[in-house]
Amino acid sequence: NGDANLVGLYGSFGETIYTPLHDNTDSPGTAQWATEGLEGALNVGNWRFYGQAGVIEELNDPAVHDRVAFGVAQATYYLTPNFTVSGWAGVNGFVNSDSTSGGGRIGSRIEFKPDGWPVSFFATDQLRATRVSYSGGAPAGLTQTAIENTAMVGIRVPFGASTRKDLDAADG
Repeated sequence: NGDANLVGLYGSFGETIYTPLHDNTDSPGTAQWATEGLEGALNVGNWRFYGQAGVIEELNDPAVHDRVAFGVAQATYYLTPNFTVSGWAGVNGFVNSDSTSGGGRIGSRIEFKPDGWPVSFFATDQLRATRVSYSGGAPAGLTQTAIENTAMVGIRVPFGASTRKDLDAADG
């Protein structure tokens, strides 16, 4: 049911293909990453609190060994088992031999699943800010700041879940 409290560990491996911004060539690079972390969910009445914290590590160059630490907290209120309002905030930080960065994000979401319908409808908005400072290598002394806002509306098919609350419990 949608009232389960959860605690778990997770991990993943991945690869990113990118074009270096500080390189004068168009040749892409690759980076292999490992992610590990801890997550948990607590249900109290009509509220659900979810948190996640972890580390992403770059694996292909042991001399550099980039690490990104991150965390996010989310609160969801169930107006009904099929009508939710959520808000979240997250932070991240990155350090290596050439740069440091930090960032944050905040967001909100509203989702409604009409009783008996096989789909739910949602609207969400997220604001993200990142600041990167380069201390060595190219481009030494440069600081970049990026702010982005993402808004979405959509339809979601909650396979195997009869309510939004049950779907959240299945998602973790």
